[in-house]
Amino acid sequence: MELGSWLLMGLFGGSFGFGIWSVIKRRDSSEGLSRKVPFNKEDSNIAAVDFTTAKSAIAIKLAEVEKHILENKEAIEAREKARKIKEAREAEERAKKVAEADFTRMGAADFSESIQAEGARRAVVRQLMKNNPDEFMLPPETLESISLSKDLQRGGANAPDPLIVFRNIGNFTRQELDQIDEVIQQSPFDDINIISERVFEFIKKIRPEGFKPMFARGGLARILEM
Repeated sequence: MELGSWLLMGLFGGSFGFGIWSVIKRRDSSEGLSRKVPFNKEDSNIAAVDFTTAKSAIAIKLAEVEKHILENKEAIEAREKARKIKEAREAEERAKKVAEADFTRMGAADFSESIQAEGARRAVVRQLMKNNPDEFMLPPETLESISLSKDLQRGGANAPDPLIVFRNIGNFTRQELDQIDEVIQQSPFDDINIISERVFEFIKKIRPEGFKPMFARGGLARILEM
């Protein structure tokens, strides 16, 4: 065989061997890379973020917000309750004022209706104490308050109520108060001064000694506290 043929065969054989060696080398490189990047579930947890502290802080804030909302709700309810009580008192004062004014103007009232009956009594008693201050021996400030109807004015809740003062000074029984109501109703549409004078005459009959013994047992301050 000629030298050229041998050289050609050697060249082809070397190229074939180099190709096989290259393929084997690339396979080993790929396996090495895969071994260097393993996937381990436990290793993946290493970089996980811990939210426990943040969650606790959020829970505390939420609790504070809920407490604040509850306190506000209770405060609002308390203010609403106070407002309703105030409105009810003002409405009652207006009703009493109207009832008393009506009786003073007309001299008659429906005693089966509590507001009208009380308005009539208060009107008569107020006039009675205004016309006979010495008999009731009221302090000047109390007499002034009753005479000016301060108990029926705005903010008059602390002013002395003439009915209460009258009942406690006289220490009247239920029967005597009913009899006074009958005297008030005797002559409908009479002037308030005439009606109060009739009541005064009746009181002098059932309390001929006057009201001095009552003052001796504690005075007006005690009476107003009753």
